[in-house]
Amino acid sequence: MIKKKVFFINFLTSILSILITLILLEVFLRWDDYYKPYTNPYRLKINNISYNLFLDEKKLIKSEKKIILFGDSFIQGEFCAFEKKTLSDYIEKKTENLDVFNFGINGKTVINYLDIVDKINIKEDDIFLVFLYDNDIALSKEVCDLAIIKNKKYNLPLPQSCPLISKMKKNEKSSNTVFKKINNKTRHLKVVALAKDALVNIPYLKKFFFRTEYNKLWTDFESEENAYISKLIILLKKKIETNGGKFYLTYFPNVTSIKKENTNQLMWKKYFSKINSGNDFVIFDPYDYLLKNKTLSNMTRSLSNDHPNCDVYNILSEYYTKKLKL
Repeated sequence: MIKKKVFFINFLTSILSILITLILLEVFLRWDDYYKPYTNPYRLKINNISYNLFLDEKKLIKSEKKIILFGDSFIQGEFCAFEKKTLSDYIEKKTENLDVFNFGINGKTVINYLDIVDKINIKEDDIFLVFLYDNDIALSKEVCDLAIIKNKKYNLPLPQSCPLISKMKKNEKSSNTVFKKINNKTRHLKVVALAKDALVNIPYLKKFFFRTEYNKLWTDFESEENAYISKLIILLKKKIETNGGKFYLTYFPNVTSIKKENTNQLMWKKYFSKINSGNDFVIFDPYDYLLKNKTLSNMTRSLSNDHPNCDVYNILSEYYTKKLKL
């Protein structure tokens, strides 16, 4: 009886110690990832979707010659926006007589850019630099809701899964297993993010992560996701160029492990080769320049966040100003 009691006390003590350690680690990681938020964003609402843009609306309206950066949170750069150290800020500092606008939007993708571009007064030779990221290819409920609208507006073929995903009769691929559902419920915890970043780099475990699943979709040219995002990119290019703008396609490189052997870069090379077949895209690949000029092999903004630190934006701004000959 005494042995059982001692074992039980030791067990509770161990559990309590682990919990306290995790709580302290969570507090530290939140401090490590702290940043001052951007104030007074430009707010848009299109098709019942709200957008917060880190730019000056009045400046956008008055601009005579501009560069637009489309992308997700990696272009938005909320960690660096308050101090004006995002990619758009650095490019603007390196150019003359050009306004550069940050149209990076957290959690959005190419189909959202199609809505937003209609709100921009495109002038002759305005430059549009469109950044893709790994998870842009996913068919979320929001993407499927918009796909139905685009099907009616542009007669754009609808992905087969979208009607069911839109009506919530089929789970998105990001939540179609118990593991993924648990991940979605706990992803806001910094401790979980740190653990995931460590585990995903273990070759055997990597295949169990959704990010690996959607990475494969970029080179699965038979998948509905691949076919659909390609059609969206081609349509976005057509809309911009029809109005006199210049369209350039690129991607935001993974900055968690900047090394010569990079499967992520190979994935983009294969995808760009496919989409460029017969479509006359101007495509930029920034990875080699980042590899050459990196200051660290890991240039994330914090221990628990995969987004880039401000130095990455500065390095990439040098690359894009050279490629665009600004």
